[in-house]
Amino acid sequence: MGQAEQTTSSIADWRPHLSIGVTGHREGNAAFAANRAAVKASIDRLLRTIDELARKHDPDASVTRLHCLLADGVDQIAAECAFALGWDLVAPLPFGADLNIAINAVPLGAEDAARLCEGKPALDPQVEARASSIRAKAKRALLFELADRDAEMRTLFEAMLASPEDPLAAQAFDALCSEKVANAGQVMIERVDFVIAVWDYKDNHHRGGTGHTVSAALAMGTPVLVIDRAGLDQSSPARSVVSLFKARGIGAVYGQFG
Repeated sequence: MGQAEQTTSSIADWRPHLSIGVTGHREGNAAFAANRAAVKASIDRLLRTIDELARKHDPDASVTRLHCLLADGVDQIAAECAFALGWDLVAPLPFGADLNIAINAVPLGAEDAARLCEGKPALDPQVEARASSIRAKAKRALLFELADRDAEMRTLFEAMLASPEDPLAAQAFDALCSEKVANAGQVMIERVDFVIAVWDYKDNHHRGGTGHTVSAALAMGTPVLVIDRAGLDQSSPARSVVSLFKARGIGAVYGQFG
């Protein structure tokens, strides 16, 4: 078969697919941790509802794709729910795969951080359990690694862990980390039909944070469906549409699901 025939065949075989982005709080967020079970149940219920609607709308469509950064917390909960539904997982990572695992496994010391960055298991069993969970998901995902500044990022990461009392070390790490996460979030937004956000409506100024990602999506005209962890109601399948950002001049409409 010639190249032109192969191209024609590929176009003929193409089927549309639904792409969904997910952003949300990490395990370290106290409010999220206090409502983790409810958040997980709400994400699972929402994705199942979306799956049912998508299948009814177009039974011949390609498999739905979930996009997330594989951060700890909401991202990994959503990834597990997506796998259960047979969806594909796409992960635009802020860093290379090993460094991403190291940062999100939250090691307590520089030794475990270095081991994880080198693809080795962590010595701390709790850290290694978190790392193993991320590794397993990454192996099943299509990865897009923004690893251009990994050497610098690793140096700052290990320096912060080696000097936990040094605020300048923490600030240097946080600054570059936030920039890289924001870049990966932008990649995600550009490739999805809409974004699901687990957000408490508070800070939207922290670069790379949930609120910042929500603002970026809305500014680009991407719809955002918010799961408000503070207002979860297990008896309510969906809440009415709200326009939180309209008053801020963005004019985009949110959906809220609880």
